[in-house]
Amino acid sequence: VNGKKVYEDISKNNMNVEYYEDRIPMFHNYLIESQIDKLFSKKVWLKSGGYLIIDETEAMTVIDVNSGKAVSQESFAKTNREAAEEVARQIRLRNISGMIIVDFINTNGKNDAQNLSNFLRNYISKDRIKTRIIGMTELGLMQLTRQKIRKPLSISCANALIVREVEKSFFQK
Repeated sequence: VNGKKVYEDISKNNMNVEYYEDRIPMFHNYLIESQIDKLFSKKVWLKSGGYLIIDETEAMTVIDVNSGKAVSQESFAKTNREAAEEVARQIRLRNISGMIIVDFINTNGKNDAQNLSNFLRNYISKDRIKTRIIGMTELGLMQLTRQKIRKPLSISCANALIVREVEKSFFQK
C-alpha cells in the first residue's frame, strides 16, 4: 500500500500488507501501469508480428486479425493459430460477452477453417463462462457468443480510466 493512512487503517484489521515507501510510484515501478494500458488498447500485438484490433460496440465486439509481416499461406495459418489463443485470452481478460465476430486472416478452404475453429474451441474451453462457437460464415468470419455475467472491463472501468488519464496528464507536465 502506498498511502500511510490507508496502510494504518488496513493493518489495524490484521491484514497482511506492506507499506510502500519508494519515490517511484508503485504502479510504474512494478510495470502495472503498462499492463493496464495494454489491457485497454485496441491493438494487441502477437509474437509472430501480427496483431489484433478489438472494437467493442453496444451490439457486438469485432476482432480483426492482421497478418503484419506474414506473407505466405503457411505464415497466415501460424498467425491465425496464435491469434486464436490470444482472442480467447482477451475475451476472458476484458470480460467480453454477447455476440463476438472474429475476422481471421483468409483461410485456405473448409479444412483450414475447421482446424482454426478447433484451435479456438480448445482455448475457449478454458473459460469458466459459457462460450459457444457458432462457426465460420461464408465471408470467413468466425461467430461466437459468450454469456453475459457482468459488465465488460471497458464499461466497468470507464470512470477509473478517465481519472487515471487526468492524473497522467497532470503529472507529466
